[in-house]
Amino acid sequence: MKCVICGEKAEYVQSGMSLCEKHFKAQQVGDKEIDLMKIQVYANRCHTFLTVGLSFAFVVFGLFAVFATLYYQSLMAFNFYFVNVYNVGMAVISSLFVITFWIFLRKYRRDFRRISRMINTVQKGRHLPDLDKLDEWKEDQTIEHSSSGT
Repeated sequence: MKCVICGEKAEYVQSGMSLCEKHFKAQQVGDKEIDLMKIQVYANRCHTFLTVGLSFAFVVFGLFAVFATLYYQSLMAFNFYFVNVYNVGMAVISSLFVITFWIFLRKYRRDFRRISRMINTVQKGRHLPDLDKLDEWKEDQTIEHSSSGT
């Protein structure tokens, strides 16, 4: 039998393909499942970051409810000095909520697109960098499989 990649004498069979020792070891080291596991861990980290961020945004929005209650209490008591203070407070809290919500959703959308590109990269037969370097990953930083024929 000959290696389906280089034509040398094949010593191993993997996934129905006969491979020489060099290409067999290259496929063992660069297993797709490891890269897919990296993507899964990265996606879980991104989702956790989104959950924590949105929880924070809703806590900030909860402060709006406190200001709204105090606003209506001051309005009923005809205390217009506090009405203006609460107007400013509600505006600031509302702005913080919208900005926080927008920042975290924007980052999650960016990470979601990155995860999609990672999956496409692994599907093309390329390796991803180490897990701690996936935040800085760009598509041109991938490593080609030595046996990549796609």
